[in-house]
Amino acid sequence: MTHIDGDDFEDGGGDVDHIQQLLMAPDSIKSIVCISFFGRSGSYLLSNLLDNHPEVLSVPPHALTDFFLDMEAKLNDAARGHGEMDIFKYLESNVGWLFQEADHTELLGPVAKEMAPLGAPAMLFGDHMRTALNSLSARDALSIGGIFKAIHVAYAAAIGRKLATSTPIIVWQKHVPMSPEQLAFFSRFIETPLLVVTVRRPEVTFSAHFEHHVYDRPGPPFHSLPVRIFRTMIDALRYAEVAPDRTFAVRFEDMHGRTEAVMRALATGPLAIDWHPSLLETTIDGRPFLFPKKGGFVTGTNPDVEKHQSAPWLSALDAVKLRHVLAADIAAWGYEGNGRFLESLLRFRPLRRLLFALPLRIELHGLLVDLKGLFGNGDDRPFRVKLKEAFALAKSAYVCHQMMVDLFRERIDGGPPAIRALRVE
Repeated sequence: MTHIDGDDFEDGGGDVDHIQQLLMAPDSIKSIVCISFFGRSGSYLLSNLLDNHPEVLSVPPHALTDFFLDMEAKLNDAARGHGEMDIFKYLESNVGWLFQEADHTELLGPVAKEMAPLGAPAMLFGDHMRTALNSLSARDALSIGGIFKAIHVAYAAAIGRKLATSTPIIVWQKHVPMSPEQLAFFSRFIETPLLVVTVRRPEVTFSAHFEHHVYDRPGPPFHSLPVRIFRTMIDALRYAEVAPDRTFAVRFEDMHGRTEAVMRALATGPLAIDWHPSLLETTIDGRPFLFPKKGGFVTGTNPDVEKHQSAPWLSALDAVKLRHVLAADIAAWGYEGNGRFLESLLRFRPLRRLLFALPLRIELHGLLVDLKGLFGNGDDRPFRVKLKEAFALAKSAYVCHQMMVDLFRERIDGGPPAIRALRVE
């Protein structure tokens, strides 16, 4: 990692007139890159590495993650019947992370204060957005996809970005992967998007994701957290089902340990952009993205990340089961699997059925955290009431475990093909 000594950072360069041209035709942008994660696997890191490239349009990675989930009815209504100001109101109330006026510490933590101001000035963004929307309306091209593209162009104009081309790519940080239904919905508005999934050793990312939602960003109920996490991982794998030729996996470990090789492979390969030194820097809005470390802040990647990979919330047996379930994916991504002997044993159905019946350590811990919250919260309800709730929690945990087993079996018995890994020389 590189320590920050000052505020100097090289601008992406290029001709600001490209932004002005795009404000008059935001729908001319054809290339959209959607980045999702396979757990805690570096999707923000990849977005930050791409952020300041002079052929890339992006917004802060936490700003538009759910943009396509609930917008169709609201934006279509605004566009058809109630005018552009309703679109602005929608953006202010639903994607406020675009603006300097938002409290970015809610999602980014105390780092946001060190990087302030983040986002675009709302009034300036509104001026540029109005120009883009008027252009779309005048050409009868005001669509959800057009609005999505206009947001990126208006944002770039509002923060003073410069582009080196009039045909940039948009990098959209989706973060949590879309379900097949959501992906089909997204594809109605964005044609032929490139889907990039950041991946990591499955047992490590599963454990890290659980820890994140128990301790860093608590997300109760915790007994259902493991199956929710694993379903999200499976959703990421299903991208290959929908668009196998446009889906790539980028390894978390390589982004940290082989940053230049990975970014050169992405740039000259699927992204089709020129190499630029900014691809080695982690930024938001073209400014260094900071990570808290040992009382200070650092930026960039961590070449020593391999030394700190562990899965404390999974037992050794849990890790074996997970590697068996995801054996095809592990092989496609170049990770070490269980080995031929263990895999041959696990193909014996009675043994596998027995092992899958045993809950993962991560499932038991989730239930224990919920029970601790139930009995240790200091309320004065009768013990029998709490005991009844405890039985209900245990029953729900059993149901969640059966759902986990079903997901395991589904993946083993013929799930979607493995996502091909980005080829890195």
